[in-house]
Amino acid sequence: MRRVGLLAGPLARWMRMLYAIRSLVRLRQAMLAGEDARAKRGQGGAADYWQAGRSVAGIHTVLPVGEIMRSFDAAARAAFPEWPPAGRAPPAPLPGVRKP
Repeated sequence: MRRVGLLAGPLARWMRMLYAIRSLVRLRQAMLAGEDARAKRGQGGAADYWQAGRSVAGIHTVLPVGEIMRSFDAAARAAFPEWPPAGRAPPAPLPGVRKP
């Protein structure tokens, strides 16, 4: 690593630039192809911009992380009562997570 160094040379910078440009061109082509396909089906562009409301429709409560971790721990202990295997110490509790 010392021999090669951590800095990118001019060829690497050019290659990164070319990959970035190629990525942007492909993204644009994919977006335009998607718009054409939606136009053929009669859908507008609004379907692309308002997707968040559909994905969060099933969320009814927001729980603290500690409560989620305690319920996950309880479910894991119920599913695997013999864990940890004989001869192994149980894992240390996570810092900041209190047992119920």
